[in-house]
Amino acid sequence: MTQPPTFSPNITGLKKRAKELKRLVDERNPEALARLTAAGVPFAEPLALRSAQLVLARELGFEGWHDLIEEAGERLVDERDLHRWFAVSLNNAAWAVIDEHADTDSLPPHVRDEAVYRVYASTYHWMKAGTPIHQGRGEHLISRTLVLFGRAESALTHADRYLEIIAGHPDLAEDWDIAFAYEARARALAALGRVDEASADLDRARRLCAEVADPEDRAIVEGELARGPWFGVGHS
Repeated sequence: MTQPPTFSPNITGLKKRAKELKRLVDERNPEALARLTAAGVPFAEPLALRSAQLVLARELGFEGWHDLIEEAGERLVDERDLHRWFAVSLNNAAWAVIDEHADTDSLPPHVRDEAVYRVYASTYHWMKAGTPIHQGRGEHLISRTLVLFGRAESALTHADRYLEIIAGHPDLAEDWDIAFAYEARARALAALGRVDEASADLDRARRLCAEVADPEDRAIVEGELARGPWFGVGHS
């Protein structure tokens, strides 16, 4: 009998092994068919590749192929660094759109789409490479971007998610995180025309900004509070 398969964090190799198992099952190889039965995967002719992948995953102690590939990725030495690289790169590109394009209505549709997908992708990679508070800051950037493209309801949802993450992980948040969260929430509310709520949150963001201990961090928050659009909400 063939020895039980061993786990290797080589994603390309795992894919090749699943394809080889499919080929053997399609050829009615007795050992391959026995592996299919032992894994509780029904025989079909021809065998779907996803069925062969499921067999291999179960043999290696995983519930499914996705779980196997995720574990393999996490064991790769450079996988987390790769997520971080994408997170930072996409984050910086997204802020460039905010910094350089005050009139986003003039942007071509494909540029607008790229900007939106970029902030979601950046946050996904932060979820893989960082802490929950990194995700929260990604939620802030999503909110800021969506406001610019007229998606204020969704922007408010993401600003609220930032606040939820801060509340759930106070040990990870910096003092400026909550100021940023209320800045984003105020901006989204202003875009929705909910002026009283926006004004209240904007005032709260200003008070929280004044409490930020580090002068450089405080200056960054002040800069965002000074920058529009504020959609007619008083911003003296």
